[in-house]
Amino acid sequence: MNSTGDQVMNDARTQDSHAYEPHGRAPHGLDALLADPAALLHADRDSVREELTSRARRTAAAEDGRAVFRQAEAIFGLQDVPRAEFAAWLHFAATVLGRSAYADRIRAAAPDMPWSTEWAWWRPVGHYVADPNLSGDCSAAHLRHEGRELIQVDGLWCDDRWFDAHTGAPVDPVPEDEAEDWGPGRAAEEVLPVLFDEDPSAPALSVPPTWEYAEPLDTEGRYLIEEPRGIAVLRIHNDVLADWPVGGVSYESSEDGGCDLDPSPELGLPLTAARMDDTFGAGVRRVPEADLPAALEHGPTRKFLSGVGIPGWWAGGASGFSADSVPTPLDGHPDLLVLGSLDLGHDEGEVCVHRTTGTVHFVRSDEDGDGDGTGGDGTGGDDDGDGGTVVRLVRDVETFTLFLENLRRYMSASWDPYPEESGAEFEYESRMERLDPEAFADGAPSREIWEQVFAAITVLGVYGY
Repeated sequence: MNSTGDQVMNDARTQDSHAYEPHGRAPHGLDALLADPAALLHADRDSVREELTSRARRTAAAEDGRAVFRQAEAIFGLQDVPRAEFAAWLHFAATVLGRSAYADRIRAAAPDMPWSTEWAWWRPVGHYVADPNLSGDCSAAHLRHEGRELIQVDGLWCDDRWFDAHTGAPVDPVPEDEAEDWGPGRAAEEVLPVLFDEDPSAPALSVPPTWEYAEPLDTEGRYLIEEPRGIAVLRIHNDVLADWPVGGVSYESSEDGGCDLDPSPELGLPLTAARMDDTFGAGVRRVPEADLPAALEHGPTRKFLSGVGIPGWWAGGASGFSADSVPTPLDGHPDLLVLGSLDLGHDEGEVCVHRTTGTVHFVRSDEDGDGDGTGGDGTGGDDDGDGGTVVRLVRDVETFTLFLENLRRYMSASWDPYPEESGAEFEYESRMERLDPEAFADGAPSREIWEQVFAAITVLGVYGY
């Protein structure tokens, strides 16, 4: 360790004489360590990890370090790597989490990183978000338009996105016939170093296996990473790598994952308009209060439909939901207003809200016309006598919407999980069951319907089979 590093470590130990004894730590010794990237880089990772697992959160000043440390190990694993390489891990994690000030402090504390992160549009481990979701077919193209370098991302579950290639800032879409392919050129690519090469003569680095194919963006050291969790532009530091130990890249560390993460934020109730916009973009359907029918007397439902909204369209696997422009009365059911239609692949019907109670029901038309005949109060399968079966689907419109909103968020983690996210689809299902146990009660007709909807991630893969 150099003299500067020795001084940093001595300072950290001065603050807390038991800095690396988990059961004898002073109240805020760990917090001081986490708040200072320079000190964190010289700490014993095993001890820090044990402390993070066994102790509650402390000061806000340490929260950046706490989140970044745990995210770095969750992405890259627990491999014992050189301090400068761990700094690259921390820098990537801080960038992914949007903690730019902490990322800058890491860069300042470790100018000898072998590679660093220019920018990233990336789903953090344990964060269930709708975007980015690059599972399945996806492409990231390096283009140029009117003198500006751009990255265009297009995928099966991702709307067309455009980014400034240097800053990562979102930009307005460009007509594809006006943009040209851009890059170092075929001749240059043939002599550029492979970023993470398995050749034993290449630098010994540890990265996820999904980083194997990195595209060079120029001859100055920028590379584009594209994988199911997102895209990132990295920069290699040739002056550092020139003296780096060789042995080739290793993928083993990231396959083991890191320590447990905190629960993903913003998954429960209440839903907000901002969260709906983040999940469904321009596809949110809101009905102005003045356009809602007077028959809809349930106040919370009126407020939700006008202020928060429901997805105008949602699809997953063999199922899909399409919202109507405004709620309208359902023929033969004066107390039900149609919100939209639900297609289960083998079965379809209308999703309706009860005008006074706010409960949500599924009304199907049975081909045999005999209905289900169970439950005359609409909570089971109430046959209306004309071949329509009414099933209480869920307790209210907000919970119905949350089921679809969370399902959209969990898709990527279910199809392409990090090691720490294994079984995310079952966590999702149990989370939804806790919100409305009645909807998932044994023998309830609604349980079969929701299982069919949830099958998009609990049974089916990214391509719907």
